[in-house]
Amino acid sequence: MSWSLDPIYDSLPVALLLVGLIATMLFTILPPGVSGRRRQGLLLLRGLASIALALVLLRPALVRSDNRPAAATLAIAVDTSASTNLPSDGSEDRWEQQRRTLERLAAGLSDSDQALQVVVMGFDASANVIGESGTSDLQTLTQRVGEIEHSGKETDLSSPLLMAMNRGRNSPLTGVAVFSDGTQITNRSEGSDAEQSDPRREARLVGAMGVPVWTVPLGPPAEASRRIDLAIESLPETFRMFTGNESNVSFDVLTRGIVQSPAKVSLQWIDSAGQTSIAATRTVTPESLEQTTAIDVPVLAPKPGQYRLVASVETRSGETITDNNSQVAFVDVREGGGRVLYLEGTPRLEQKDLRWALGRFLDLELTYRWIPRDTVGAWPIDLVDDFSRGRYDVVILGDLHSSALGDEQLQELADSVGEGTALIM
Repeated sequence: MSWSLDPIYDSLPVALLLVGLIATMLFTILPPGVSGRRRQGLLLLRGLASIALALVLLRPALVRSDNRPAAATLAIAVDTSASTNLPSDGSEDRWEQQRRTLERLAAGLSDSDQALQVVVMGFDASANVIGESGTSDLQTLTQRVGEIEHSGKETDLSSPLLMAMNRGRNSPLTGVAVFSDGTQITNRSEGSDAEQSDPRREARLVGAMGVPVWTVPLGPPAEASRRIDLAIESLPETFRMFTGNESNVSFDVLTRGIVQSPAKVSLQWIDSAGQTSIAATRTVTPESLEQTTAIDVPVLAPKPGQYRLVASVETRSGETITDNNSQVAFVDVREGGGRVLYLEGTPRLEQKDLRWALGRFLDLELTYRWIPRDTVGAWPIDLVDDFSRGRYDVVILGDLHSSALGDEQLQELADSVGEGTALIM
C-alpha cells in the first residue's frame, strides 16, 4: 500500500505553486469590517476551501496492489491419426514418442500454479476434447491419453487451433502446444470446407491474439526423413514464335533435399513427327535444402510447324516422385520474322519512336545496343557475335562514331551487307 499523486498538468511544482498562490490570496484578502467570530468563521471556511483545492489540484491516491493469479487455460493437442503408428527412430513408434513427451510435459507442469487449467485435445479429421484438469491431476489425464484409439485416416492441423480459439472465448489462453509430424492430410473435395482448412492461417490468428503456439515434432530427425524432389514449375502452356527469331522461355526449378549438388536442366524441341533436338541446357546448384530457382533461357525458333517444348530436370537417386520433373509447352512456329540490330551512340528523340514502331511487330526481334561517348576509352566495342554472318537481317546505325566499331568490324558489316543484310543509317 502506498500513496501517489497525480497533479494537474502532470507537474507537481505547478500544482504546488497554484495551491500556494490561491491559499495566500484566501487568507490575506479579507472584506473590510469583518472582525471577531465572523473573521474566525470566514478563515475556517477559507481553510477548508484551501484543503479541498489542494486535493483537487494534487489528486492524491492510496494505491494497494493485490497480486492474484488469473485463471487461464493451456491447450495441448495430440495427434490421434494412423500416421502415429509409423516408426520414429527404430526403438519406438510416433505414438509412443508422443505419449512419452506428453508425460514429461505433465511432470514439468505439476508444480505450476493451480489456477492453470490444462485441456488436452485429440485431433485427426477433426478435434475433440479428451479431458481437462488442473496441473496437479495432469498425470492422470496423460494416462487416459495413452489408452485412446489412434487410427484416424486424416490429419487436419487447423482443427485443434480452431478449437483452442473457441475455448479462449471463455477463459484466457496462455498457449497452445501441438504434437504432430507436420503433415496435413485431408480428403475434402474442392469447394467444401477444405478451402477453410489452412493451419498456417489459423496459427497466425492465434498469434494475433497474443497466444504463443508451440509445435512438438514427431518422427525421425530431419536428416533421416529428408525427401529428395526436383520439379519444373511455372512453364507457360503455349508460345508463338517466328522462324529464326530468339525468344526467352522462363520457368522455375524447385529442389528439395539436395545442397551444393549441381542439377542439369534442359529444354528440348519435339516436332510433329516425334523428332527431338536440344534447345538449351543449364545447371542449377541449390544453396539450401529447399530452393526455387528462376530460369530464363533464350531459344532460337526452328522452322515453321507445331512443336512441344519440354523443360526437364534430371532425376536423382532416392527421388520418389518423378512426374513433376518435366513440363510441356506447346509452340506454334510461323514463317516470316526478321532480326534487327540497332546501334546508337547519342540517343536522339527519333530513336525512341523507331524502337517503339519496330516493337509493335511480333515477328521482329529487335536488339538495341547503346554505345555512349563516355566509353571512348574502350573503343572499338567488341561486337563480333552481332556481326557474324546471318545473325541479323537488318542493321540500323544511329548517331554513332565509326571509331566505336573499328575498321575490322566495319569491314565485317560491309561483307554482311554484300551478302544481303540490309543497312539503314
